Amino acid sequence: MIKEERIWEEENRMKRRGRKWMKAVVVEEEEAMGIALSADYRVIVSLNAQVKW
Repeated sequence: MIKEERIWEEENRMKRRGRKWMKAVVVEEEEAMGIALSADYRVIVSLNAQVKW
């Protein structure tokens, strides 16, 4: 394998790793948002329950 091919393959490998890492970050952010949204929902439900009483 010539030097240019080796460099190109290494760049592609780095890009693929970068994409996987970015996907992992997006999933973590979505999970965190889901937790925040469910917490907000619980607060709204508990406030509604207090208003009814």
